[in-house]
Amino acid sequence: MNVSKVDDFINAIKSTQKNSVHIDAYSHLEKEETEQACEIWEKYNKQHPDDHVSNHHLSIIYHSKAWELEHKGMCVEALHHWKKALSYWARFLKANEFWNDHTRKMIEFATEGKGIEYDKFWSIYVTQKRNLPEEFRDENIVKAKWNEALDHWFRYGEIPSWWDPFAKMGIKLGGVNLKEFSITRMKLAKALLLIHYSLSWHYISDKKYDKAREHMEIILKTDFHQDVKPDEIKKEIRIALADKVILDKSELKDVKHFEQGVLKHSDHFERPIGNAALVLQVDPENPEVYRILEFIVWCYYEWNNYLCQQEDLLKIEQNMNDINKERYMDKLDQAINNPICPEIIRLTLKNELLRIREPIVRLYNINAVNLWKRFDELSSAERTDLKRYMGYLVQHGNGIISDEQLDIIRSIHLKL
Repeated sequence: MNVSKVDDFINAIKSTQKNSVHIDAYSHLEKEETEQACEIWEKYNKQHPDDHVSNHHLSIIYHSKAWELEHKGMCVEALHHWKKALSYWARFLKANEFWNDHTRKMIEFATEGKGIEYDKFWSIYVTQKRNLPEEFRDENIVKAKWNEALDHWFRYGEIPSWWDPFAKMGIKLGGVNLKEFSITRMKLAKALLLIHYSLSWHYISDKKYDKAREHMEIILKTDFHQDVKPDEIKKEIRIALADKVILDKSELKDVKHFEQGVLKHSDHFERPIGNAALVLQVDPENPEVYRILEFIVWCYYEWNNYLCQQEDLLKIEQNMNDINKERYMDKLDQAINNPICPEIIRLTLKNELLRIREPIVRLYNINAVNLWKRFDELSSAERTDLKRYMGYLVQHGNGIISDEQLDIIRSIHLKL
């Protein structure tokens, strides 16, 4: 009798008995009795929270149920299932044992245990060891390097730097792309959170901002294992949220596009202004909102600069009237003064807002000074122009022109 085969058989029986909970749950799934399967796995999972089998299946079941409820419009119920699904996904992603076993299986498959790449590794070594560093010219040392390098990978999650000479020869450690396997786990974590980013934008489009905020909170509060770099993923999502509402500066810099796309279409300003506050409403502490508000301030400054370059004062006044009519500045001020706008952003942009009117004030001031110098020679039409210029300086000069100078301008304006 082959004793090793008997031992293998006994071990297989023990393994089956150990995993009987999973077999029982599977039997319910085959009968489409999902709730019963969940009950079995949840009970088992409470006693064995690190069991990756129950974590995996419960995450998929609750994830599927959440989608189903979401499509039925049962948002409150769906949210409960989304949270449960992510809690199990988080445990599954944390299961280093599972991910390492998965990698080991792929290594065994790729190398037939120790064949193919290992044989290639050794044959290249034999022919090229003279070109290798001194430490790799001892055959007894090199024979152990394959396993030593793999042990290093499974312990630290990185290929040791001393493997570089072999990597340059085209030999993959383990016969597979080990780095790609580690990225797989991070890709799964990112995909899971991006689902909630998509749902958040779905609710933003539907103007259900409270629902959008709930899904952003799920993203930000999900406690994924640091191996999947959750902070980087969350930062990417916050940047993406801001990017959705920021137009392309390079396109707006084109004078023709700037005039037609910004001066004549108020929605180009309405949209980023509205969405700056919107982003704050959905994600109150999003640091990227500064870029949205900064972009709006930049737009106005460039807009006014462009107007002044034209030196068509009637056109400038027409556009300034449009600004006042559409309450652009009020809307921008509301976004900055939103209670949930971070104080540091508010203070910074309050100062920047003063610069917006600088080009307009500068141009009117130059024209007003030139006319004032020859006041006694002015025609009635020029006196009317001077009064109009003074009026615009009074209207837009606060914070740009000194208080003393503004008082003088107001006094002259009243006398004209």
